[in-house]
Amino acid sequence: MHGINLIQNLGVMFYTCCICSTQPETRDHLMLSCPYAEVLWSESRRRFRDTVPVFTNWPELVLWTSSSSNAAPSHLRMMVVQALFYNIWKQRKNMLHNQALVPPTATFREIDRHIISSIYAFRKRKKFTKLMARWLI
Repeated sequence: MHGINLIQNLGVMFYTCCICSTQPETRDHLMLSCPYAEVLWSESRRRFRDTVPVFTNWPELVLWTSSSSNAAPSHLRMMVVQALFYNIWKQRKNMLHNQALVPPTATFREIDRHIISSIYAFRKRKKFTKLMARWLI
């Protein structure tokens, strides 16, 4: 049992973030405040016409993700959060197993392609019809 679950469940063992090597690896640090995650969040913020706050804790993120606006509907917010988390976790595993880290700008290009592909795949569903314009502009 490694990583975040071990840290949170046992509360005894503290691992340093394998991506930045500066802070203990917690869920909030890894997904919200690690410099690697901050670059990804910054790139995501540029895509939304709506103001996306800098999240300092998990409840703030959950509140933002579950809310909605015309510029950033909740399903687009959820897609972005899921893609960010998946890719951050993937880079964490890549560091642990291969001691290699893909630059965050390259990771964001992958996230961007994933979101565009997902929107395109669901484009005929009512709630997805205007998402492409909201994400690309």
